Formats: sequence, structure tokens, C-alpha cells
Amino acid sequence: MFVSIFGALAVLLAQSSALPPVDGTTGPDPAVEARAEAGDPEALFQIALYRMESLSLAGTPDPAEADAIRDLLNRAADQGHGAALNMLGTIAGSDGSGDMATAIAYYERAHAAGEPGGSVNLGVALLHADSPADQQRGIAILSRFSERDDVDQRLTGIASGYLGYAASVGAGGQAIDYDSGLQLLLLGHEVDPENSDFSYLLGRYYESGAAGPVDLAAAAQSFIAAGEAGHAIGAWKAGMAYLSGSGVEVNELEAFRFMNLSARNGYDRGMISLAVMNATGQGIPVNGERALEWYGNAAALGNAHAMRAQGLMLLLGEAGEAEPATGYALLSMAAGTGDAIAAAVIEEVTPQLPDTPEWVASVEAAQTRFLDTNGLAQADLYGAER
Repeated sequence: MFVSIFGALAVLLAQSSALPPVDGTTGPDPAVEARAEAGDPEALFQIALYRMESLSLAGTPDPAEADAIRDLLNRAADQGHGAALNMLGTIAGSDGSGDMATAIAYYERAHAAGEPGGSVNLGVALLHADSPADQQRGIAILSRFSERDDVDQRLTGIASGYLGYAASVGAGGQAIDYDSGLQLLLLGHEVDPENSDFSYLLGRYYESGAAGPVDLAAAAQSFIAAGEAGHAIGAWKAGMAYLSGSGVEVNELEAFRFMNLSARNGYDRGMISLAVMNATGQGIPVNGERALEWYGNAAALGNAHAMRAQGLMLLLGEAGEAEPATGYALLSMAAGTGDAIAAAVIEEVTPQLPDTPEWVASVEAAQTRFLDTNGLAQADLYGAER
């Protein structure tokens, strides 16, 4: 989660885009409007902020209004306005494309302009990058920022929380330090209790006992908070807690809700669990078609577990008309990743299937179609525990 003073508004802009005038909303000061007309960057930013606030209250999509707000922010950013640059970065990182390269470029400029939110966002973005060198730079930026006493202390607390994240996972090649990581995460969580990263990692601490006693109830509540805030793995962990009664009472309806949140936020294990719940009727009536759909969504990511389950359903026609060649193709590819269950199914069903050139060609065509459609190669397929 990338944070800034105006981050929540930026995410709302990226997700909805709206503005008819909102009842009860006071318009911007005419003097500010006049300065904006003259191109004053702070006034342009204030008008953009007002329109974003109105947009977040309205909730009716209006792409033209979203573009107009971006234009205001760009005009301010072109004059080096740090908060406008920071907000543009947050929008870029949270829109449908998740363009983090563009987001980081904006954060770099905001950081250089002395915008505190831009500095924190840049540090966090670099911390989540793949390169250890980028992660190390992110840690350095956050470390310096966390020691400042001339900025909003909520932001310094968030910087500390992400330093706790770094210590917990060994970001940038540093040695993992669970004791320090937990204390820093708690500082971050205190000032930003809705931060999904902090809630998720605290859940992992409470679940594992890495830096204190195991507390399954606290772990479940942390995962629930993370899931509610949009953390895909946190939502899956919350769903599993509700299924197993780990720290909470068993509740299949809540388990289904959190699995749905996890799956819709792109987590493959959430997709698989949601498929299983649809297939078996946990928290919802049995729905084979929806189970097949969610197995397919995870399979499209290259998940061998999902490919095996989808393949078996297609082979047997468990959610409609059987598609034996496609089902067998998926099972074969899953087996090729080392999936022992898929290999066992292949061994069992092969003697019952045709052994003709036409059958072989149809299976090969189905494999090629699956890989091409999803932009995958056999080497991209992976086991469910990745």
C-alpha cells in the first residue's frame, strides 16, 4: 500500500471518477479559483483536491472529470508542486495498470521537491521493488525520514512501520530481525491502523510467535483487518481462519466473503479456495460453473494446482459438457510441473482415452491454445506453494 497525505483520495479517483456537484458541498474560494485561472500551482492543486473530494462523495463514473482533475494536477506538477507530483504518483500506482515505473518517477520528483508524502511513498515503492539496490535505497530514505521532527508525525510513524516490514522480510539483503521488526511495525500500525501491510505482517507475527507468544485470536483479527483493507493474502488467511476456527469461531459465510475478497484481488490461492468452496457448497450453494471459472482464473496465472483441478472438471464434465482433450492437456501440463496428483490422474485415465493421431493432435492444440491465450510458456507454470 503506497501512502501519502492525500493517498486515499487518489485511490478513490483511480477507482471511480465522478462529479456532479454534491449536495451540501461548499465550492472552492473564488479567490483560489481566480489564482488557479492565472496558473498558480498551489491554487490548481487546491481546486483539484476539492474536485477529488466531491468526486469521492458522488460515486458516479465520469472519465471526463477524472481527466480534468489530472490536467489540474499536471499543470501544478509542471511547476514543481510537490503535493501534486505525489498525488499523480499515487494515482499512477493505484490505477488499473498499476504503472509503478511512472509512479516512482513522480515520487522521485516529489521527493526532490521536499514533499514529505513523496519521500515516504518513494521509500515504500523502492522497498517493494525487485532489485536489492532499490530496496536498500528505499530503506535509507525511510530511515532518514523516520528521524525527522519537522514533519507530520503520522508520516514518520508510517516510515517506521515500513522499516519494520523491511526488517521482517530481510529486504535489501539485510539480516532479518524479528524483534526490531515487530516493534517498528507496531509503531506504524499505531498511527496507520488501516494499513493492510502492517496488519498482515502483525498477523504473521502473532500466528508464528516469531517475536513473542503465539496468539491465534490476535492473528485472526489482524488478517481480518488486512483483508478488509484489500490485502489479498491477508484476506485468504482470514478466510482460512474462519474455515478452521483458528482464533475465531467457524463461520463459512465469512470465510466465503474473505476468499472472494482474496480472489478478486488476484491471489491464486484465494481463487483456488473460492473454487473449492463453490464446488463443495461451503458458505454458498454448490456452483460447479463458478468453481470451474475460479480454477480457470488461477490456472491462467500458471498455477498447476488450479490447472489440475480445472483439467479434471473438464475431463469429467463436472460443470457442463465434457472437454476431454482440453482437460487432459491441462492435467498433462500440471503433471509436467511435478504435480504428483495430476501425474497419478494421468496414469489412471490414459488407458481409457483414445490413442490416435487425432487425439494427440487435439491435446497438443489445447496445450498450445492455453499457453498462448494466457501468455505463458511451460517454464512459467508453477506449483500452488510458490
